[in-house]
Amino acid sequence: MACRLDYQNTTVIDVTYRCNATCRYCQWGNKSNPRGVHRPLTDILLPIETIRALGTQRVVLSGGEPRIHPELERILNHYRNLVEDVIVITNGYGLDSAELQRLLDSGATGITISLDSTHPDEALATRQTPQTLHAEIISDLKQISKRTRTFELGINSVVSNPTANEATVRDLLEFGSELGVDFVKFQPVFDDGYASHNAPDLLLGEADVPELLRIADLLDEMRRPQTNPPGFWTNLASVALRRPLAPESCGLGPRHAIATAGKMNVCYWVDSTSFGMQSEVPTSAEARIVRTNFELAKLGCKVGYHCFCNQNISHEWRTKGASVD
Repeated sequence: MACRLDYQNTTVIDVTYRCNATCRYCQWGNKSNPRGVHRPLTDILLPIETIRALGTQRVVLSGGEPRIHPELERILNHYRNLVEDVIVITNGYGLDSAELQRLLDSGATGITISLDSTHPDEALATRQTPQTLHAEIISDLKQISKRTRTFELGINSVVSNPTANEATVRDLLEFGSELGVDFVKFQPVFDDGYASHNAPDLLLGEADVPELLRIADLLDEMRRPQTNPPGFWTNLASVALRRPLAPESCGLGPRHAIATAGKMNVCYWVDSTSFGMQSEVPTSAEARIVRTNFELAKLGCKVGYHCFCNQNISHEWRTKGASVD
C-alpha cells in the first residue's frame, strides 16, 4: 500500500511508559523507574476538536510498548474514525497473526516494528533481546509479509555503536525489501541521561564516522524500500564529530505535534511552543500561532541526536560551516 509517512499531518501520542522489553538505551524497560506508568485515557484520547485544530491526519501510538496498555482497543477505536491512519509502534514481542488481527480489527491501519538489526548478537547487545525471541520476531514478520496487506508495515531502527555499520544496515534494508515493507526508518540513539549512565558503549562517536560515511556512499547500491537518504548518514557523522547542524533546517512545525507527559508540543524539547495540556482544546488559530512561534524558537536550538526522532524519513539537516566528507 502507498506509504503516507512523509506527508500526513502527524500527532505522536505516548500511551504508556511501561515496556516488556529491556532495551539498554531506553528508560521505559527499567522496572524500577517510578515514571514507568500507563498514561491516563484523559491524556490519550484527544477530542475531535483538538484533532481538527492540529490538522491531524495520522496518529502514531508510541511509548513504552503501546500493546501492553490495558485500554489499547478503546484507544484504537477512538481514533479509527477521526483520522486517516492510526499507527502502532511496537517491539514485536508476540506479534503473531492473532495479535496482528486484534490490532487491525480495533482500528490500527499500520504497524511499525522496532528492529535495530537482523543479527541476533546485535539485538542482544542493544536491546537485550534473547536469541530465541529475536528469531520469533523475525519469523512473525515473515508471516505477516505473506498476508494480502491493506495496512502499512514499517520498521524503525535505532542506530547505535554496534549497528552503525554498512553490513548491518545493508542486511536490514535487504530484509525489509524481501518482506515488502513500506519503509525502514533509521534514527540515532539519543541520550536523555539514561543511555550515558547505563549504556555509554552504545552512543555514537568519532570512531563510528567512517562507517556512517560508508553507508552514505553505498546507500544507492543497496536493495531497499523507502528509507533515509544519504544525507541522513552524513548528518549523523557531523553530530558524532560534534560539528553543528543548522537548526533552521528542522522539519518539525508545519505538520507535527507530540502529546507526551500531559502536554502537547510541536517538539518535546521546545517547551516554550506548546499547544497546552492534553486535556485542553486549542483552536485552529492558536495552533497556527504556536507553529509560527516554533519557527522562531527553533533558531536558538542546538541540534542533537534527539532532534532526529520525529523528522520526516526524507529529512536532511543543513550543516553549519564545512560538511563532513
